[in-house]
Amino acid sequence: MTKNRERLLTFAAVGLIGLFAADKLIFSPIGRAWSGRSAQIAALSKSLSNGRLLMDREASIRDYWKEIRSNVLSSDESVAEGAVMKSAARWQEESGIGFRSRKPQWKKQDDDYGTVEFRVDATGNIESVTQFLFALEADPLPVKVESLEITSRDSEGRELMVGVRFSGLLLTGKSK
Repeated sequence: MTKNRERLLTFAAVGLIGLFAADKLIFSPIGRAWSGRSAQIAALSKSLSNGRLLMDREASIRDYWKEIRSNVLSSDESVAEGAVMKSAARWQEESGIGFRSRKPQWKKQDDDYGTVEFRVDATGNIESVTQFLFALEADPLPVKVESLEITSRDSEGRELMVGVRFSGLLLTGKSK
């Protein structure tokens, strides 16, 4: 009976060692590979979904890019400055704000695009300032507000001083 018990315990010990080895050598690596593939499948599914959304929006993105390219500033510096100055004069007229200074500065970014940066200092009341900023942002001219400073010129805040730095986009070469 003792021999049977020893044999049974030996088989049990060998079986447990075999299960432990199978777990470490077979089941755990398969589980990690399965988890890794599941994560990769999830990432690929998300990428595929994003690609489909992009393809669904292709027409609207192309139309938007075409609109941006049609409103881009001229590659001739004086013509581009003139277009922005003309637009700034229109924004001033629409809002009733008073300009104190306008300063353009050209910045060449790359072979494909460049920017012209403007600094405008103006005065007006809260209504004219908001109308000016709205006109600047709503204009089809490709401009981006880089910085904005608003300070009060009187103790009651009726007369405001505005400093706006904005840049205009210039596309050249392949990007057109």
